[in-house]
Amino acid sequence: MAMVVADRALAQEGWLCVAEQAAGMRYDRTAQEWVATPFRATGKHYVVRRADDDDVALWRELLQHPAVEFLWVVGEEGKRARYPCERDFRHGLLRCRIFGSIDFTINRDTLRYQSYYEGGWLSGRTGDEPDTDSPSITIGRCSPL
Repeated sequence: MAMVVADRALAQEGWLCVAEQAAGMRYDRTAQEWVATPFRATGKHYVVRRADDDDVALWRELLQHPAVEFLWVVGEEGKRARYPCERDFRHGLLRCRIFGSIDFTINRDTLRYQSYYEGGWLSGRTGDEPDTDSPSITIGRCSPL
């Protein structure tokens, strides 16, 4: 039985991942410091799927590198933009990078994902800017497509 489940996971063509909880840091202008805060889970739906020839060709052109190779892409459901993931799953995990600033990781065994947004803390933002760019972490669950 376990072998059948494992074989299905390995043969899976993709997942729909839905945000459930989110939290992070925001700049409190009154206190003039970063503070922990819960965020609304945006309800964003991400699709993780096998890359097709068009995905690979697009990223080879964008990166101007003919040897770009990846097997998986991730993107928001219903949007054309897709971002490449590492070559393949390692120890049940697949890591992807969205917009160059969001790390997205799916665990195909637990059907969970988490994403981390770097935000403005590392860049030294103090909250004087109109958008303080809050760092955050989002967790959610995935289901097979």
